[in-house]
Amino acid sequence: MLHPEEKIFIVSVVLILVLSFLTTQHYVSPETRWHVRLDVMLALATSASIVALVPFDVYTTLISVDSRIIPVLWSVAYWTTQALTWLLLPIHQIYADAGDFTVASRLHTAVRENLIFYAVVGSLSFLGLVLLLIFHHVNPTSLAHTIIALSNTFGIATGMFLMGYGLVDIPRVLWNMADCQLMLLRAQQHVAELSEQLTESHSELAHAVMVVQTTEQTMPRRHPLRWAMEVIDKESAQLVPVRLVGELRFEELGDDYDYDFDDVQGLAALRRRLKRATTVYLRTKYQYMLVVRNAFRNEDILENSKRAETGGAWRFRTKSPAAREGMAAELWERALFLWKCILRPPTLKFSAVVLGMFSFMVVLAESTIWVNTIFNRTDLSVFSHVINAVQESNPVGIQMVVMVPLMYMCICVYFSLFKLGKFKLYSLIPHSSDAFSILLCGALVCRYSAPMCYNFLSLVPVVAEKGGNTVFGKMMGGADVGAAHLFNVFFPAVLPAFCLLILFNIFNRVAGACCGCCVKFAFDSESAADSSLRDKGVDILRQERGNVQAGFPIGEGTVASTGSTQSLLTSSNRESESAHRVRPMDRSDRPADFDLEENIGRENESRWDKAKSRLANALSQSSADRPPSAGANRQNQGSQNTSAIQSSSVWQETRPSGRFLDNVFAGLGSK
Repeated sequence: MLHPEEKIFIVSVVLILVLSFLTTQHYVSPETRWHVRLDVMLALATSASIVALVPFDVYTTLISVDSRIIPVLWSVAYWTTQALTWLLLPIHQIYADAGDFTVASRLHTAVRENLIFYAVVGSLSFLGLVLLLIFHHVNPTSLAHTIIALSNTFGIATGMFLMGYGLVDIPRVLWNMADCQLMLLRAQQHVAELSEQLTESHSELAHAVMVVQTTEQTMPRRHPLRWAMEVIDKESAQLVPVRLVGELRFEELGDDYDYDFDDVQGLAALRRRLKRATTVYLRTKYQYMLVVRNAFRNEDILENSKRAETGGAWRFRTKSPAAREGMAAELWERALFLWKCILRPPTLKFSAVVLGMFSFMVVLAESTIWVNTIFNRTDLSVFSHVINAVQESNPVGIQMVVMVPLMYMCICVYFSLFKLGKFKLYSLIPHSSDAFSILLCGALVCRYSAPMCYNFLSLVPVVAEKGGNTVFGKMMGGADVGAAHLFNVFFPAVLPAFCLLILFNIFNRVAGACCGCCVKFAFDSESAADSSLRDKGVDILRQERGNVQAGFPIGEGTVASTGSTQSLLTSSNRESESAHRVRPMDRSDRPADFDLEENIGRENESRWDKAKSRLANALSQSSADRPPSAGANRQNQGSQNTSAIQSSSVWQETRPSGRFLDNVFAGLGSK
């Protein structure tokens, strides 16, 4: 017969598995491979299981029950997260991002690019081993305690800052969300910023496709690595989501066209670049769509609220082309108006106040850990007093009292981790997150779950006073000695000062005063006002609203598209893109100092000679596979166009003809 606390734990495990699966499915893109999804689910499930074990451990400690299964569960969960965060997931991140063509070569690339990461970890491990040798305590137990101590020190040191930001920003975000006018202004600015980013990602994707085409046309048909080029060529048709219309000057490729197809590493780099360019474009496109929808939603709320204030009907109507009729539609519109215009703002503000109180209690408990350590039985933690007030015979009550603040602390840490994507380290986008980003987030979640749980046990000293040390506390306590113990006790005292700096936006003020171009510690909710970007965003939203009212999806009609996938570029973006489009450059357009032999330099001349030699070999080998008439026509065409580069589409449904490269090199090589 299962005890009540065991039933609660089993239910928690089931919920963890379900939520891990749903979270993974929510963020990964449809093209994500199964092994990436499996690793992410494992990382989320093991991290959440550590959080779920804490209430179970605390309750069994308070009622003085010696459970044999809890130590096993702690060991499995803890060491699984350590293996994932320090070994498996870092390698898998680079493996998923690599452009190599075999499993072995991708693993080699992943290990090679993680050498710096492993060098840092190895240095810390070596330092710990030296300290153990000095104190003559070298055995498997002491080594395990050293690893735990280093992991906890890193997790608590960085986790305090991540949690501090979340403790301040989560209530602030909820409070600001109640102000639709403020959210609309920020959305207008964000739309303009994403529009510029979308233009850049579109240009980079077009550039990458052009390089793929150039390399594919240059490589001989019978080249030993032709199979690898065909893999890239096939993926370019599958990965590139839009028809990229435009023209590029071949000389604008610069060093980009010089991917060495005689080396498999060069082709791997080309494949990796194409994958990254496609990922960035799709991610930016989805962000653009989300922000536009958010702006539309706030516009609709403001317009319906103003109409109701002037005596209009309490019905939530949008500018959507779909008409709503009938009694059911009217009831639905009234319910939407009641929620979005009447109940939603005070609900969000009330939630912000409640979470603000939780944040204050967490900061108070963290900043007074050292007080209870120095002055025994001086417990200033609110959570500790609440646990003491709950009856031990109430297993559900005690576990809920432990679970709620612990989950809030972990949510604050993960909230900050996810928002670090603003600094372009990675990006979590619903249904559009690439494998590298989702694996990195899984590794970070694993890295902070155990340290934050151990830190929470320091906030509730009443557990140790009434029931002794928990199983997790005993497991981690062997490493929490000496300098590690002092650090874990006194370092959280910096949290109040850091939260005040975040609350009053001191980091942005200091960065702005020192240098206007400094990187600011700002996330979406703290972005500074920019009137020019806001005006541009208003124009973009007006155009998108018109397209939606005409029955088109967001972004439709702004740039030519193929099939059902649209290129999300606005009219202002088209002007920027047109600057990157080029026409054929003949000799009259060249500047006076345009002379390949005299002004490019020795390094470019060697690269140019290498490219000409490679092309000559390619043409000589390819001519054997073509009819003589085709070769004669190609030679005549090349001699007739020695002064110009023929324009070529960046992406077409059919591949460019063989004349393209002949004309390109003839135009660049002639004087």
